Parts: sequence; structure tokens; C-alpha cells
Amino acid sequence: MWVSYGTNKVCIVDNGYVWLQHFPLTGKYVLTSTFNEQGEFVQGYFDIVDKVGITMETIPYCDDLYLDVVILPNGEIFKLDEEELVEALDKGIISKEDYEYANHTADELIESIKQGSNYLLNSTKAYYKFIKTIREINQGRH
Repeated sequence: MWVSYGTNKVCIVDNGYVWLQHFPLTGKYVLTSTFNEQGEFVQGYFDIVDKVGITMETIPYCDDLYLDVVILPNGEIFKLDEEELVEALDKGIISKEDYEYANHTADELIESIKQGSNYLLNSTKAYYKFIKTIREINQGRH
């Protein structure tokens, strides 16, 4: 599966690709990190959320607020789905407070990415390597 961000065309799904999803319980967003078959970071996709939780079956979930932020390996950042956020506000699906919260959160997120201080983004490569190592150990390859 290929997606376009500006002039960038990015493969986000293919054989050997891995997606890691990070659901911080106290977070304002959820991160889906994509790695290609060589273990290279492909994209970080942040969903701005109202809340995050865990079901009785221990499955994480989030209440999405439509707005998304993507970061590519070259450092480019894209704010996505602003029109969906406006539409949700216009249709009364979200409140004016939710709308303002989503925009404020996205702006804070973008600033933390630019400053290099976003803990989820900064740790995703380490999580990927850790999970890959544990998997290899469990498969007897290490």
C-alpha cells in the first residue's frame, strides 16, 4: 500500500513490514510506527485522540479526534485530515472544545517532533529492536 504526503510517495504496507502501535494511557495521541523489511523507519503516524483505554479483553483502543500528524524519516511533518475535523465540528459530532483541543494538541505534537523531544517517536526504534530481538530469541535464532 502506497500513500502520498506532499511530493513523497511512501510504501506503508508490504511483505516484511512491521507496524508498532503505541497507546500511552495518559497520552493525547496514539503513534503507529512503520518499519520496512530491513527494519528502517518508514513513517510515524500520530492519531490525535480524546482518550485511550483498554477493553475488558485487554485490547487497547482510542477515541480518535480525526486530526493526524505524520513524520517521515527525512524530517518532513504533515498535518492531515483537517477537513474531517471541521466536518465533525460542523455536524455536531465533536464539540468546539474537542476541535480546539485537537488543533492545540497537534500543534504541541509538531513542536515536540521539531525539538526532538517526543518520547514516543524517540523510543519507537528501540521498541522495534527490542521486540525483534525477543522474537528472534523465541525462535532460537539468537
